[in-house]
Amino acid sequence: MSDLCTTGSVPRRSALLHASDVQVTPARAAIDSEFPSESLLRSVREAVLHDRPVPLPEESRQGPRLNPADRLLLEAREIHGRAKQREAESLALHDQAMARAAEVERDAYHKGYQQGEQAGLEMGQAKMAPMLAEISALLMAIRDAHGQVVEANRSQLVELACAVATRLLHRELEQSPDQIMTTLEEVLGLIGQDQRVKLRLSQVDFQHLLNHQNQIPALSHLGDRVTFEIDPQMVRGGCLVQTSTGQIDATIETMYDEMRRTLSNPERAREA
Repeated sequence: MSDLCTTGSVPRRSALLHASDVQVTPARAAIDSEFPSESLLRSVREAVLHDRPVPLPEESRQGPRLNPADRLLLEAREIHGRAKQREAESLALHDQAMARAAEVERDAYHKGYQQGEQAGLEMGQAKMAPMLAEISALLMAIRDAHGQVVEANRSQLVELACAVATRLLHRELEQSPDQIMTTLEEVLGLIGQDQRVKLRLSQVDFQHLLNHQNQIPALSHLGDRVTFEIDPQMVRGGCLVQTSTGQIDATIETMYDEMRRTLSNPERAREA
């Protein structure tokens, strides 16, 4: 093929160029200068996956102008940092919300407890009302039955009370020999000073009275108008007083009989 081709009448040179005339740019060097290395990308990926700070290229830490790829990495690191900050703020807001919810729950619980307590009290009172009425009726029945039992066994109860009183009185007379003096002082106070008096009493009481007669002023005032008669049947502590106008029975037996009548018919005793 000829080096010249004819187009019309003007000769032109062939457009083909020799390989030595073309300047080739190394593609790998250009890419490496514009984009980060594979190891740096791997480090960034590992940092994001394991929640670690994103590493910067060595040049960006030293301060030179960043290429587009390094700028993207820096922006990614900043975005990651802001995301962590927002995550922390979100956690704080979550904790505050949970605390507030717990507080509201506690307030609602206490309020509900108070309302429930009042409602429970009213419910309990409503349920207890029939039971209380039944118990009240049962108590009334027991009271009526008790009255019937007492009325049916009044005589036995009177005898029992008299037996207990007799036993207590005998014990008191044994421990207090001055009982006859108290009895005489009460009886002689009912008698006029111008009357003659005859006293019937037990041997033990007579001996005790002789030793302490100055302790009874009414007896001293009678002087020789009083006489004594020892009665072997007389129970200690009692006496029988005879005057010109009548007789005063202060024997223990009479006291028992009066007590028995009072216990047998308390209504009559109150009327008397």
